[in-house]
Amino acid sequence: MSSREPERPEYERRVVGWLRGHLLGDKPGIFHPGGGVRIEDVRLEGSREEGSVVITFRDQRRPECLFGRKEDAVGPPESWEDPYRDAPEGWAELVAINLQEDVVSSPGLPRKCNPGSITWM
Repeated sequence: MSSREPERPEYERRVVGWLRGHLLGDKPGIFHPGGGVRIEDVRLEGSREEGSVVITFRDQRRPECLFGRKEDAVGPPESWEDPYRDAPEGWAELVAINLQEDVVSSPGLPRKCNPGSITWM
């Protein structure tokens, strides 16, 4: 987080806000071959110094399975030297891209899940 960026709590709030705005809603938030992935929740978890963005979601073909993914709530400490990527919204977009890649790339979603709990990726 560069010195020109907001303090950590504001940065995290903006990251979570961007992700909620882009991933939650009526349409599947993430493309998945053969069906969509429905985002259930986007939240901040953890301490002020080491917060994580937690995204939980379901594969529409296996609605009994709740999957989850955690990512650092704040981007890398070094600057991307790109004003957009250094902003919270830029980091949030990269979090969404990472999730999309994890879902559609091999090995993709875990085959087994434990209904009633989160299967972490």
